[in-house]
Amino acid sequence: MPKRRAPSYSLLPTERRNRATAGLDRLSLADLVKAISRENFAAARAVERAAPATAKAAALCAACFAAGGRIIFAGAGTSCRLGMLEAAE
Repeated sequence: MPKRRAPSYSLLPTERRNRATAGLDRLSLADLVKAISRENFAAARAVERAAPATAKAAALCAACFAAGGRIIFAGAGTSCRLGMLEAAE
């Protein structure tokens, strides 16, 4: 059996350093809050752009679930804990 290579997480944008928030430890409190707020708005815009694809995926999942399929949560750390909380509801 061939040996599997570990994924290269450094290629994922979510795992790269964010230049817009470099040096947070050296900012004033007001500038720190502004930087975090600016990044929160950027995240919200990204979610808005993905809304049509997210709605399509949700509809496909709902149809599969209605047809007797299962929902399987997978994650580690916080995402795992949130998945467990969601499953418990």
